[in-house]
Amino acid sequence: MKITLCRKITSISIHFIFRAFLAEWGHGMDANDANPGIASPSGEGIADLYAALRLGTSCIGRNFFQSEKCASCQTCSGVRDIDYLKRSGSPQTFTWSDANCGGGVHCKGYTYSEAVWSLYKRHLQSPPYNYDDYTALEIVTRLTYIGGGSVVSWYSGTPPYGGCAATSGYKKFLTADDDNGNLNDGTPRTCYTRHILFVLSLQLSPILCTSRKFRRYEGYLCSLQ
Repeated sequence: MKITLCRKITSISIHFIFRAFLAEWGHGMDANDANPGIASPSGEGIADLYAALRLGTSCIGRNFFQSEKCASCQTCSGVRDIDYLKRSGSPQTFTWSDANCGGGVHCKGYTYSEAVWSLYKRHLQSPPYNYDDYTALEIVTRLTYIGGGSVVSWYSGTPPYGGCAATSGYKKFLTADDDNGNLNDGTPRTCYTRHILFVLSLQLSPILCTSRKFRRYEGYLCSLQ
């Protein structure tokens, strides 16, 4: 695989170029994984996730701009920020993306890259898990490499429930997290799906965080399609 960066190198640090390059490397990972080709409806989200998890920052290509911030970003000087709290403050759901993104692949990519980043930075570091930052990063990196590598379409169908297909990002992450070969009884971290917003357009109440209760609830939501 050959990647050519066509930007003239003057006073720009090679370190900053490397940060932007990682997202392009992420596209190569997506195109050559267990499901060859770029996953739909956008491969931008997974490329950003590979870069973000590699560097531990939600700002993709930090310092790409010398004196500007990326669109709608509060602090990121790169090309995108996949932490919604550092942009609008509200998660970009499948419903919102369907109504506003049109053919914009970067816009569509936010829908799931935000969810996975929040899984790492917030949900796994909060009750009932309370993992430290390094443990949460290791878990999410593993889920992303194993689960994300076989995704065909991160989300599809009609909002708000877009993750019910067997080859969706949601289902593949559950499979990667499973520890006994039976998804019907949940997985060790089933509760993280509270925030996989390309599947659900609402936050689940804590009572649904036990695996069996959640699996029944999920089955109900998917039956609505």
